[in-house]
Amino acid sequence: MEHIFNTSGKHLAQELRDGKYSAVELIEAYIQEIQVVNPRLNAVVRDRFNLAREEAKEADHKLQTIDHDQLPPYLGVPCTVKESFQLSGMPNSAGLRSREQVIAKEDAVVVQRLRKSGAIPLGVTNTSELCMWM
Repeated sequence: MEHIFNTSGKHLAQELRDGKYSAVELIEAYIQEIQVVNPRLNAVVRDRFNLAREEAKEADHKLQTIDHDQLPPYLGVPCTVKESFQLSGMPNSAGLRSREQVIAKEDAVVVQRLRKSGAIPLGVTNTSELCMWM
């Protein structure tokens, strides 16, 4: 399963459909990897691992019961969202200290589209102040 961290979402989606592993297994592998590397990287500023686990169970149910041609293209594929985009229930400061207590009340359009495609957000990731310090 080590290759899952170096492959495309499209490839992961196909492997899920092929039954190579379940969405729950895939999500758990990504969660474990984040837990190992994040203390050094500080990339994920807030996780939603428990919600992601529930969404993975729902994805697995769909993978087992719905014709694969009817499924969204990235069903069960984990992702993260930059903290500058609204992800409901997650911080949304855009890297500004003055906004560090702001919590998104809804998903940004791009996050809505990710979710509609079947992707499962694991949390929000760090960004530079206003995404400007490149």
